[in-house]
Amino acid sequence: MQLTPLFRPASVALIGASPNGTPGEVLANLQRIGSVAEIVPVNPNRSEVGGLRCHPSLTAAGRAVDVAAILVKAARAPDALADCVRAGARSAVVFSDGFSEADPGGPALQEQLSAVARQGGLPLLGPNCMGYLAPAYGSALYIDRINRMPRAGQVGLVTQSGSVGVAGINQTGTLSLSAMISVGNEAGITLADGVRWLSRDGVTRAIAVFAEGFRDGRAFLAAADEAIASGIPLVVCKTGRSAEAAVAARSHSGNLATDQRVVRAVLEAHGVAVVDDLDEFFAAVELLATGRRFTRRLAAVTLSGGHVGLLHDLAAASGVTFPAPSAEAHQRVVEALGANRTVTNPLDGWVNDDVSDSVTRGLQALADSGLGDGFVLAVDTPADPPTSFVEMGRSIAAAAVDFARLDPRPIAMIATTAAADDKAVTDLLREGGVPRLPTLRPALAAWSAIARAQSHA
Repeated sequence: MQLTPLFRPASVALIGASPNGTPGEVLANLQRIGSVAEIVPVNPNRSEVGGLRCHPSLTAAGRAVDVAAILVKAARAPDALADCVRAGARSAVVFSDGFSEADPGGPALQEQLSAVARQGGLPLLGPNCMGYLAPAYGSALYIDRINRMPRAGQVGLVTQSGSVGVAGINQTGTLSLSAMISVGNEAGITLADGVRWLSRDGVTRAIAVFAEGFRDGRAFLAAADEAIASGIPLVVCKTGRSAEAAVAARSHSGNLATDQRVVRAVLEAHGVAVVDDLDEFFAAVELLATGRRFTRRLAAVTLSGGHVGLLHDLAAASGVTFPAPSAEAHQRVVEALGANRTVTNPLDGWVNDDVSDSVTRGLQALADSGLGDGFVLAVDTPADPPTSFVEMGRSIAAAAVDFARLDPRPIAMIATTAAADDKAVTDLLREGGVPRLPTLRPALAAWSAIARAQSHA
């Protein structure tokens, strides 16, 4: 399936073009992202939209555009798509809902839409989708309002839920997207197609997939195998663990949720990380984007003895371990920080003088002793804090970036609580390729899920 015309179009038709509502947002988003595509508005009831001549139909416009964005109601969508096929459009997006089992006649209407696309050889994204937003390509056919352009990055997100796609775009950590692709009801383009496109786009380094069900499990596994073989890892979050969630999946996007234990086992056997919620999902894809190898053996430095115990509890629940310091590790920490302290892993790096220097030296001592295969800095760096030392957190972040530059093992800086973060810290870590993750439990669960998957790959 050739998807370049869809995701990197040179020309876009807006079917049902208008300066208002969803059609107006789609047009505005093309302009906000700086798309260089030629825009061809189509609406028989308007002579112009946004200063551009409006055509009564795409066939009347005489343009074989790369992609047609169909912005009409569900009942009119099959006819609109048929006109696009006759005009020679190379791909299409249908945003409207009204095609699910919850809608009278919805499945039959979707089959009409799908049949038109199949017969015309037209790649179709949707229906019931948000479209896509691709900062790394400078392209968007997206129905939500873009208030400011997301930072372009190397993480690709494919989702059956539009709201999860929006959450990924709005995620406030160090996550930066190559593209968010909302496949909706998958009348044409599927999760597997999205994974395959992202794995070949030349930009994406890690792929996150949110699924309510798999229409073709074999096709998805084949796409996952291809991505992983090319060095692009995957994480999947799939709903359907409860009977109620399975019913919701069926009514929302027409997907049948299969037994979650079977899904997890099969995906992990293919080297795909599987997580249980969105906090773990976004944490996992940030970790995967580093391109590093993960195991469950960790070393950590924090700023509190209380956090040492908390990390041990969370490790036991998530499946990672903090090995006890060996005699060599004990000696290295003492040499680095002095004898008047308890040497543990996780290590309490607090001192009353230069905390950032203590954390840095403690981290290096643990690393030099070979105590862990990966490293965690459990440090809060709140924005505009009433009582914290702001420069301390920024200095620790700089040390984490320096460490990552010289050591191939993974490292992440994790906040112990969810709060607005110091933007200077987040920006520094993002530029240095170090994940900044909110809260410990999902971060450690994500780390464990990746380690399990990579042990199979």
